[in-house]
Amino acid sequence: MRTVDLFDGYLSDNLSAEEKLDFETRLIADADFAGAFNEHKTLITALKQKAAREELKKTLGSIHKDIFGNGRIIPITQTTFAKRYGKQPLLLLQQRFLLC
Repeated sequence: MRTVDLFDGYLSDNLSAEEKLDFETRLIADADFAGAFNEHKTLITALKQKAAREELKKTLGSIHKDIFGNGRIIPITQTTFAKRYGKQPLLLLQQRFLLC
């Protein structure tokens, strides 16, 4: 059995009692094996979290589509004229109004 399959079998509780005992004994005796197992657990946890985030994004997107249709999402931040077009057009407008 490959090491990765052994890790997965242990994490999913699919090992026999003898295999489980051998695995736990090896974890205690072999530091490299224990390190590899901890890295594998971290990887599996990260993959599950990513899958959960993707599922949540999909669900929220579906809810948004049901409520609002296919309309675009407008950001909450307020954009001022100066931020959008720069200060130069604003200065020109001020000069025109001052000259009138």
